[in-house]
Amino acid sequence: MNRGLRSALLAAAVTLASAGVATADGPIIEPGPSTTVQFAAGEVCEFPVGVDTIVNRSLQKVFLAPSGEPERIILTGRVILRLTNLEAGTSIDVNASGPALLIPHEDGSISLVGHGRGVQWFTPANEEGPALLVILGRATLDISPTGEISNFTAVGTTGDLCAVLAEA
Repeated sequence: MNRGLRSALLAAAVTLASAGVATADGPIIEPGPSTTVQFAAGEVCEFPVGVDTIVNRSLQKVFLAPSGEPERIILTGRVILRLTNLEAGTSIDVNASGPALLIPHEDGSISLVGHGRGVQWFTPANEEGPALLVILGRATLDISPTGEISNFTAVGTTGDLCAVLAEA
């Protein structure tokens, strides 16, 4: 999750919080965000990459604190991403259905805990970057208010999607 997905999640959280819905009624359930983002050569892979949501049957469940601010967001449901090597014109479809837990913090940062299948990209500004990974297992990371990713850990299997896209 980065530019596109992070922006969508924060926008949804702000919209839901400003709606003033009472927390006693349980979480606010909305369709999950879709992602469309392009990376220039060198940002995540040696070649330019496009990421597009092609199947989105996900839901985001936003739990509000008594103050009305988002306390946690749970993303569940089927998500398929199409990753495209924009130089070669080839693409692969990847299951990124999660689920994931996002915890927004007062400073605008977000902590993410993902389980199951996920896709994560890292730009050179991030500790792990550049990289485009598929993760099968548990992953945790923090996203700063400006979008930098830190404290990434993964338990399970990770795969290099840049290598797969280079050969597709």
